[in-house]
This record gives sequence, C-alpha cells and structure tokens, in this order.
Amino acid sequence: MKPLHPVFLDYQRTVAAFSIISLLIMIMGFIFSIYTFRHTRYMYKRLTACSHVIAAGCVLIVIEVAVSLYHYQAEKLPNRHPTGATWQYGFSFMLAWISFIAEAAAAIAFGVCSRKRKKDKAPDDQYAIEEEPTIIGR
Repeated sequence: MKPLHPVFLDYQRTVAAFSIISLLIMIMGFIFSIYTFRHTRYMYKRLTACSHVIAAGCVLIVIEVAVSLYHYQAEKLPNRHPTGATWQYGFSFMLAWISFIAEAAAAIAFGVCSRKRKKDKAPDDQYAIEEEPTIIGR
C-alpha cells in the first residue's frame, strides 16, 4: 500500500481539528444560550453572540478546507480522484452549511437582543433591577 501524500494528510488533520474545535465551541455557545435565558443581562447575550460567531467561523473554515481538499485531490492525486469522475457534495456538506447558517442566525439574534433596556421598557421589576448600571469607583 502506497503512503498518503503529506499535504493530503495536512488537509485531513486540519478538517478533523477544526471539526472538533467547532463542536466544542458550539456546545459552549449552547450552554451560554441556556444561561442567558435564565440570567438576562445584556453582557451574557453579547458573550453568547460572540461564541456563536466563533463557532460559525470554525464551521466555515471546515467547509472551505474540505472543498480545498477535494480540489487538491482532483489536481494532484489521480489515484484518489480518477479523471472523468464526477463529483457531488453529499448530505454532510449540506448539513455543514445548515449549521453555519444556524450559528450565524443565532449570533445575529443574540447580538440584536443584547442592547440595554431602560427601566420603563423592562418587562418586570426584577429585569429592571438587573439591567441597572453598576457604578464602580468615584
């Protein structure tokens, strides 16, 4: 058996590493989202929005590196991608794009909803008390 090309292995390692990183950041964003619904301060919403943006970026990196890997195979590795063969993106590729869109939509939603609300527009007194600015210092 012929050993695999080192660049091909680098592409595969990059896809695997960023897949794991994006999965961990997605789990972290989900936990932040649940915490945000329990404690509705604006800075928790912003932290959640940032974690969703980072997760969407990691998913986009995985998609782009996977596409580059397939193009590299077609150009440099004829035994892995024979000439005249047709290529179709599979179900997992579409799921990756759907997860990217979902993470981006969650980031936008938490980012838009993270603004401070004044006391008179707050839904209840507890929320108004939590949203009061804390003055530290002089």
